[in-house]
Amino acid sequence: MSLYACLETLETIIIEPCDGAEHILHNIHKYQLTRKYIIKIHGHIDHNCAIDAISAFYHVLLAIHASTGVNANGQIAHARFW
Repeated sequence: MSLYACLETLETIIIEPCDGAEHILHNIHKYQLTRKYIIKIHGHIDHNCAIDAISAFYHVLLAIHASTGVNANGQIAHARFW
């Protein structure tokens, strides 16, 4: 999990939010960051654990690499990666 922020604009992106939701949410609040994107590089399910927790607090756009795929319900298609 990585949280990157621009020091000038305070815009932030979250890359591969594994299990660090509390840490991410704490730092977003502490530094008053503007959430821009959650970026998924691939569809391993263990790299998605914090997405729901973050999305419950903040509306954040989810960017997914084209090779990951999304099923008809808008869910990341994990099975083909296992």
